[in-house]
Amino acid sequence: MKLLKGVLSILAMGLFLISADTLAGVRVVNCDKGGSLQKAIESGAGSASPVEIQLLGTCYETFMFTRDRVTINGDGNTTIVGHIRIFSSDQVYLGDLNITGPGPGVTVFNGRTRFVRVNLSGNEDSGVYARQGASVNFVDSRINDNHGEFGVLLEEAYLVLNNTEVIGNWGHGIMASKNSSVSLGNNSTVHANQGDGIQARTSSTVEAINSHIWGNRDVGISMRSGSAGEIHDSAINANGQRGLEVAGNSTLDVFGGMVGWNGEHGVWLTEHSLLKLIDAQVSYNLGHGLVIARDGGAVLEGNSRIDDNTDANFQVVCHGMEASIEIVPPALTGPMDCPDADF
Repeated sequence: MKLLKGVLSILAMGLFLISADTLAGVRVVNCDKGGSLQKAIESGAGSASPVEIQLLGTCYETFMFTRDRVTINGDGNTTIVGHIRIFSSDQVYLGDLNITGPGPGVTVFNGRTRFVRVNLSGNEDSGVYARQGASVNFVDSRINDNHGEFGVLLEEAYLVLNNTEVIGNWGHGIMASKNSSVSLGNNSTVHANQGDGIQARTSSTVEAINSHIWGNRDVGISMRSGSAGEIHDSAINANGQRGLEVAGNSTLDVFGGMVGWNGEHGVWLTEHSLLKLIDAQVSYNLGHGLVIARDGGAVLEGNSRIDDNTDANFQVVCHGMEASIEIVPPALTGPMDCPDADF
C-alpha cells in the first residue's frame, strides 16, 4: 500500500509539472484593458518553452520578437495597429487577427512564420516584407488595400498562399526577387492590384495551382531576368495589359487553364525566353494571342490552342527570324505571321 501511494504521488507530481510547464507559455493580453503584446513576448525571454498568447481588443503597438515557438491567437476581431517585426524566429503562428497601421504590416527576416485567417489591410506601406531566407505561409487570409509599392515583397524568401487573396494593393500584388519563390494553391486569388499581379525577377520562381490571377492593372504574371515558373489549371484573365510576360532568359510552363480577355495580347515572349503550353487555351485577348520577339521560343503540346483573339489578321506574331514556335498536333493556332516558325 505504501508503495502504491508512493507511485501515485510521483505520478501526480509529474502531471503537475507537465501541466505547469504547459500553462507557463499561455498568456492572455487584452489591449483594451491596457495589456501589452510586447511585454507578453518579452516575458518569455530566455526560455525555450513554447509561448501562446490569446490576444484581445485593439492594440496600438509596434512590436518585435526574436524567439521561436510563439503562437498569437486573436478572436477574429482582434486588431493590431502597428508594425510586426519577426527576426530569425521559427514556428511562429498568428491566427484570427487584423493588422493595419502607419507603416508596413509585417516584416520577417529569416525563420518560418504561418498566418491563418489573418487580414493585412490598409497599411500605409506594403503589407509584407520577407527577406533573408524567410519562409511565410498564409492560409485563408487576405492581403489587401496596402498603400506601398507591393502587397508582398520577397527578397531571398519563400511565400506560400493557400485559399488566400492578394487584392487591391496600390502597387504590384506580389514581387519576388533575388532567388525568391512564390507558390499559390487551393483557389488563391491575385486581383485588382495597381501594377502586375505577380512579378518574378532575378532568378525567382512562381508556381500557381488552381488559382486566379485577374483584373490587375498591368500584367497578370511577369517573369523576368532568369526566372522560371509553372502554372497548373489556373486562370490568367482580364488583366489591363498582357496576361503573361516571359522575358530576359526566363521560362514558363502552362498546364491547362486559360489566358483570356487580357487588354494587350495574351502572352508576350521575348529575350531568349521559352514558353510551353500543354493543354492550355489562349483566347479572347485584345490583339494577338501570342507575340514572340528577340529569340523567344514557344512550344504548344496536347490540346493547347491559340484562337479567337481579336486581331483580325494573326493569332501568333513573330518579330524577327530568331523568334520561333513549334506546334505538336493536336495543338493548334489560328493564322500566324512567323517567317520561320519552326525551331
